[in-house]
Amino acid sequence: MATSSAGLRENLLDLKPQSLLSVLPAPTYPKEAVFLSLGEPNFRSQTRRFVAVGVATFFLSVLISLGSQTLLTFFSLFPALILLLVIVGLGIIFDIIGVAVTAAREEPFHAMAVDRVSGAQQAIRLVRHADKVATFTNDMIGDVAGTLSGAVAAAVVMRLLLLRPGLKEPVMTTLMVALIAALTVAGKACGKVIALNNAHDIVLVVGRLLYWLEKGTGIAILAKANRRSKDNKKRTRKGKRGE
Repeated sequence: MATSSAGLRENLLDLKPQSLLSVLPAPTYPKEAVFLSLGEPNFRSQTRRFVAVGVATFFLSVLISLGSQTLLTFFSLFPALILLLVIVGLGIIFDIIGVAVTAAREEPFHAMAVDRVSGAQQAIRLVRHADKVATFTNDMIGDVAGTLSGAVAAAVVMRLLLLRPGLKEPVMTTLMVALIAALTVAGKACGKVIALNNAHDIVLVVGRLLYWLEKGTGIAILAKANRRSKDNKKRTRKGKRGE
């Protein structure tokens, strides 16, 4: 028995790493696993999406910044403070919407859609496109609001210094920036709790707003092209290739 165990030990020591790897089973991955490479169409489409988000954020921030700076030229101290609070509040509200959309599920809205509840179809679309909605609400609007609130806070400090020249600018600027940061962080922390506990109600409210917006403008938001239009596009592509 000792001889056989010693021989087995010698055989194991003689094995090379390559032979051990050949004995191991090949790794298996679930069907849902997706691996992106630089040459795949999915990676290219995602890259185009990221670039489009960056470009849209740039123009959106320019537009909102120009509008707020124009309003500040006509506003005194108190209306400027109101504008600052509105910007902070918008960032918190859109953050709540983004968290609620990512936390909500489709099933309750399907039952509402069967009962023809206004906004249920729009709510389903919001949940299905949760990543895009969260990018728009949390990243685009939220980050633009945070950056813009700092610029408006600096303008408020300048107006306050014009009214009270005895105040020290570094102290007032530090206090204003700290106050805005505290309001933003506390508001978003409270908003996340509200969004997680009332995700479906919040998404339904946003869906109803989109319902009335689509009804007034006639433009379907976050709606995919129907199957007939996709088939027509495929036929035109095949026709061009045949030519």
